[in-house]
Amino acid sequence: MIVIAFDLSLSNTGYAVGEVTDGRLKLLEVGSIGTKRFAQRSTGFRLHYIANEIKALYKKYEIDKVVKERSFSNGNITATQQIFKVNGVFELMSHLGKHDDFVEITPPSVKKQLTGNGKASKEEVANAVLKHFRDIMGNPTITFSNKDESDAVAVLIAYCKQEGLIK
Repeated sequence: MIVIAFDLSLSNTGYAVGEVTDGRLKLLEVGSIGTKRFAQRSTGFRLHYIANEIKALYKKYEIDKVVKERSFSNGNITATQQIFKVNGVFELMSHLGKHDDFVEITPPSVKKQLTGNGKASKEEVANAVLKHFRDIMGNPTITFSNKDESDAVAVLIAYCKQEGLIK
């Protein structure tokens, strides 16, 4: 089973593609769709860039399930408007990619699945992600370029645990 998870953002959308086989999660790809370098361009340009990158991911893999972290408002009206524009693009691309049945998982659910505490700090969640991918010596087998990638992997793990796909 191939699952793709997203942590949506206008400046840097994180994504993680994983394959679940026999109760084990193997990461196939982790990355981010960065638009900070286009900060001087229009929001429409940046949204179009995100749309094209999501479309490419949907074409690259035979995805069985799409999951994203549910967006929330932090009280900043401009930021809230931007994230919901990205959500609209995500939903459109998911529809066009025949993934209308995507799943949303709340930030507290992600925290609870990874740490056992729905109010865990970002650092505790990041540590739990690294702990999930360790070699036989106990060293992390994964590194991230940014927190958005780590967050996307956290969403992926949380979904797989929530659905009983992995332990």
